[in-house]
Amino acid sequence: MFDRRAGRARPYQIVEARHASPDALVHLKYMDSRRNFVGKVAYGLAGTLAAGPARVLGANDRIRLGIIGAGDRGMELVNHIRACPNTEITGFADVYSKRLETAAAIAPGASIHADYRSLLDDPAVDAVIIATPQHLHAQQFCDAIAAGKHVYLEKAMALSVAQAKQMRTAYDADRRRHIVQIGHQACSTGHVTDVRQFLSRPDCLGKITAIAMQMHRNTPVNKPQWARPALLTPDLTPDRLDWAAFLGDAPARDFDAHRFVHWRYFWDYSGGSVFEHMSQQLSFWYGTLNLDIPQSATMKGGIYLWKDRAAAEAWFTAAWAEQCKQRYGTECQLTWFDTPLQIVGQAAGE
Repeated sequence: MFDRRAGRARPYQIVEARHASPDALVHLKYMDSRRNFVGKVAYGLAGTLAAGPARVLGANDRIRLGIIGAGDRGMELVNHIRACPNTEITGFADVYSKRLETAAAIAPGASIHADYRSLLDDPAVDAVIIATPQHLHAQQFCDAIAAGKHVYLEKAMALSVAQAKQMRTAYDADRRRHIVQIGHQACSTGHVTDVRQFLSRPDCLGKITAIAMQMHRNTPVNKPQWARPALLTPDLTPDRLDWAAFLGDAPARDFDAHRFVHWRYFWDYSGGSVFEHMSQQLSFWYGTLNLDIPQSATMKGGIYLWKDRAAAEAWFTAAWAEQCKQRYGTECQLTWFDTPLQIVGQAAGE
């Protein structure tokens, strides 16, 4: 479950139950089986998106998708989409002309847009993939819903609580006519079904009292995570990049190629490791344990190693008291920091 290839982040997950019964150990073995996790559920982000609109458009219709943000992640998702039946890439939008040139070479029949709003105006687009920096998500999401498009939005959903509320208002106003999915892909795999089934049997695990989550990320030696110096090419210039469109509602600044390529380093555009990593695991356990907003939450962190950024590494703790007592008979605490995952429980009957 840990990908050793450089630059790939995977949560390393260990499930631990105190005083587990032999039956529980058998189930733990099954939970550790990728075949059991994934085998019965369709795997892949684009596959999930395709399955949703298909219910709306009809099984015999092709789902025509537009890509907002043709960077590394956007183009990776294009490969997933092209592997899905009844899908078609019909357009790309990006603020950087070099990316649009690359996209046009990959999908020659797709339309090209320097402004994502012109892509949303295209009636040939049924759904959009939004794979842009986090500070742009809210406006692009609201505009896509207003334009009548289904939306797959990369995580994290929003950069602030105010933006999240703005997006929820837009979604509610649409009266759920369009399908929306946020890019926490672990929530779309067989993990969720198997974990829920396992947790539904208190005789296996007992009462859950704490969940500890850690994230490991391999990068080449002496290279910070998310560092992409190779993208700082001489042709990354203001005449090829719509700098104002990249900034969006973020504070005005002079053109800075470093900020464009390494946007995850800056609070103006990203929540750093918390948004990139913690949100993945937190969303998974929110869903499997049916949790709501916690009663309390604390966070601490700092810039300990790589001094070339503003966004910090962090340690997060949240506690659920009443809702976990009502559902599981005990309080529950969830902790996350950047480095295997453990579930700690009491023995059944204790």
